[in-house]
Amino acid sequence: MTTLLAESELSRHRLAVADVDAWSTRDIGPFRITAVPAVDGLGNPQLNWVVEADGQRVFHGGDTMFHGY
Repeated sequence: MTTLLAESELSRHRLAVADVDAWSTRDIGPFRITAVPAVDGLGNPQLNWVVEADGQRVFHGGDTMFHGY
């Protein structure tokens, strides 16, 4: 699936774009963000996100939460 439209909009608004691999972690301000592997309802690879800050951890599964690992 292409992300060109989304990348174009982010660029138009001068927002940073970065490609990440599963299990990679980025520290952004007070947040530690980890990309975790998932699949969507059709079995296509996706990324979910674990966001940590101040001793708290949140999982963001988007629309893949019930479909994969």
